Amino acid sequence: MAALSFLDVGYVIHSRIYKENSLLIDFFTLNHGRISAIARSAKSIKNGKKAVLQPFTPLELTLKAGRGDLYYLDDCTAKDKNREIKLPNLFCATYLNELLYYLFKVQEPTPRLFASYIKALDNIRSDRDVTVTLRTFEFTLLEALGYGIDFLDNKGRALDDRLYYMYTHNEGFYECTYNELALQGSLLNTVARHEFYSKESLNLAKQLCSNALKSLLGTKIIKSRIMYQDYLTLAGKQ
Repeated sequence: MAALSFLDVGYVIHSRIYKENSLLIDFFTLNHGRISAIARSAKSIKNGKKAVLQPFTPLELTLKAGRGDLYYLDDCTAKDKNREIKLPNLFCATYLNELLYYLFKVQEPTPRLFASYIKALDNIRSDRDVTVTLRTFEFTLLEALGYGIDFLDNKGRALDDRLYYMYTHNEGFYECTYNELALQGSLLNTVARHEFYSKESLNLAKQLCSNALKSLLGTKIIKSRIMYQDYLTLAGKQ
């Protein structure tokens, strides 16, 4: 019996050549999470799928189950073709896709993460609060992966605005006396609420997310960071 087709909405997060004229595409979808699908003949210029199957474009997908965890892409339609992201923000959008490609393997709905991804792309496209957007998405991704940062002390108590804490990736936050590396409880609680209204809160959020993501990524290289630095160097902005 032939496999039944089903519909979903999603985005291309990665694609590569598969055999002669096809593509193997990784999608981030609303109802099935991260899935991989073969787009037959999509590499051909004459095939309309090639123009549609671009990152950052919302797609209506018609999919069919294949062997194991692999799917076949029967059809796709762009829901909105006017979704261009210009430099340098394109590197930020690519960064989101790299994080999803390397870290997110869940084949089940994650509506909160999917909504965060859409909002992040919209903000990046319109150049609106891009730094805040990246930190918010990172926190949401870590939570979806089961590695969310727990803003409690090592005894399970709420962080006190008046106290100071040190942080390690394995032990979390533990109370300490004031020193140059200590983090004030009030600042930590601000970050926990995702209230990135100051340079200090943004820097701390970046530090916490960077440490957590680095541990998960291991030896994997985020190429968008390298390309962004190269862009700044060529543009004379560094």
